[in-house]
Amino acid sequence: MKIKFCCKAPNLKLTKKLALIVSGVLAAILVAGIVLCAVLGFNSSIKDRAKDYKSLSVSLDYYSYEVDGGKIKGAINEVLGVAGLEADDVIIGNKGVAGKEIVYMFDKDTSNETLQMVKNAVDFMIEEGFEDAIFSVSVEDVNVVGMMAKNYVARGLIALAIFAVASILYVWIRYKLFAALYMLGSNLLTMGLTTAIIALTRVPVLPSVAAAIAASVLFSAVATLMFFNKLRAAQKEDDAADKSAEEIVTSSIAWKETTIFAGLMTAALLVMICVGRHAIAWFSLSSMIGVHVAAFISLVYVPVMFVPAKKLADKIAAEKAKTYKGAKKGEHAKKAEEIAE
Repeated sequence: MKIKFCCKAPNLKLTKKLALIVSGVLAAILVAGIVLCAVLGFNSSIKDRAKDYKSLSVSLDYYSYEVDGGKIKGAINEVLGVAGLEADDVIIGNKGVAGKEIVYMFDKDTSNETLQMVKNAVDFMIEEGFEDAIFSVSVEDVNVVGMMAKNYVARGLIALAIFAVASILYVWIRYKLFAALYMLGSNLLTMGLTTAIIALTRVPVLPSVAAAIAASVLFSAVATLMFFNKLRAAQKEDDAADKSAEEIVTSSIAWKETTIFAGLMTAALLVMICVGRHAIAWFSLSSMIGVHVAAFISLVYVPVMFVPAKKLADKIAAEKAKTYKGAKKGEHAKKAEEIAE
């Protein structure tokens, strides 16, 4: 069953004037974000609430590969359940070749006595149940803004880099080099604008927000691929040769697909804001910014900037067609037929 798009797509004219206006606005946002970060940094207002957050850190080094990190985490969760504690966030990082570092974050009002009791229980539980683990358990106050552990950020950046490279290679293979360069540009611009807007709107920066900024690249890739899919279909139409680059690119803007994608993502993120804790709420809000930035980039900026590239590609293709030997043979054959007639 097809879903009808109730709203008519806007008649966007991809002119040089529009390209200059859009480029100027986006450049202004990026510059404003950079200046604000240089002068004030990211929003640190959450520090007043986060500096007294409590954490339970469990560091484990295995000298036997038979130890299951998942079982240790499950055992710790059982201890927390008995104590009636629920962690606001759990950060898990690798430690060496066969180790883990698990950090449980708790509300600042959690009593030190309760956490100390949990610490003693976890100490006893690991010592008795997991003989192959060298471990340490600690309780401390933590500034959440500074809790972006190196392994947490590094793993996210590695995943982001792999996805970005894969999406660019895919576009390069399927849609040629021009499209791959625009995919790279849209990914970087979306991530930069998302970061700038988060800085300008003073959204508190937590590790979850950093993940949302990285996720904006995913949103950008999906939205931009919708445009390139429609562009390829438009170029295969019978009357494509009679249309200008502006007409083909304009008809390829994925208004319906991108609007549906952005709408569904926004609805899901709104639900997460309503039911999630503070870290999830800030992640969802930041992700919403990334979704809408990606939608704008794919609907306006990439198409208007792609028109010159389309004209250049058409010019190169036309020149190649003129020098193609098969074309010359065809012309000779045509002339021979005319002479014979």
